[in-house]
Amino acid sequence: MRKLIQALSLCLVALMASCDSESSTVATESTMSLVKRITLQTYSQTPQDNTKRIRYYLNNQVIADTTFNHLDQWISRNVITVSGNTKSYKTFNNNNQLTFQQDLIYDTSGRLIERRDVLPYNNSKTYVYNDIEGSVTIYTTFQNQPNTPTFYLATFYFHSNGLLFKESLGADNPDIRTVTYNNLQPLSFQSTNNPNANLVYEFYPFPKPANLTIPILEMNNTMLRELSIRNVNAICNFYPFYANTTIGNFTITYQSTFNSSDYITNFTTTRVNNTSGASLTEEEIYIYN
Repeated sequence: MRKLIQALSLCLVALMASCDSESSTVATESTMSLVKRITLQTYSQTPQDNTKRIRYYLNNQVIADTTFNHLDQWISRNVITVSGNTKSYKTFNNNNQLTFQQDLIYDTSGRLIERRDVLPYNNSKTYVYNDIEGSVTIYTTFQNQPNTPTFYLATFYFHSNGLLFKESLGADNPDIRTVTYNNLQPLSFQSTNNPNANLVYEFYPFPKPANLTIPILEMNNTMLRELSIRNVNAICNFYPFYANTTIGNFTITYQSTFNSSDYITNFTTTRVNNTSGASLTEEEIYIYN
């Protein structure tokens, strides 16, 4: 029996393979494997802007990722390749032109040590680990400038639970950003220089199924890649709960659905312009075997 849980809060959001339009979740077994995730973006007043993104998974990793337009014609595809210790993310348009490339380089223990932004920018981030201090210092190098200058960007610090919990951003008057935890569950985020960014995390009262959990190393790599610890609630091993909110002229609502084994099957975000009545609905559909 499925349990429907209405949720409410602020935004977050997330591209491959066929003109498939499946929109239901398969199976209700106690242990299931994610095989496909479909993202539908629907504009109430401009349906020509509607898109469908299909991602296929194997062992919780994306293996195919394509976005289609409102006519079910593919408009972009993401390709992930691995060569040695380098993982490359590339995006191609429907003319097969490369529009985005980012290369991630890891050390022998799997820690992220370099992020190379090739397109549309040309710079790199270097991650220097201090195991004694329990920190990672990040430097930015601009490849397309004379003498390829390098600048200090930030320092991240590890919590006793193994996860990153603090970042110091900037050299002068640094912004100290901190996440508090209860074991491995994030509780809150605070920023010394930008208190408007502070928040208290909320979660559903059950964790993700064991076979969908993400290792601590992968969570840390994701935060370092994104250069932020604030969105740790979206990548940890608990389902984030978002509350309905009004921001300026927009009302944002959320709804999540789970099956009887606590696998998420649907997550829908709706943003409504309270003046024009125009809405954007983004629906995430999870399909398991």
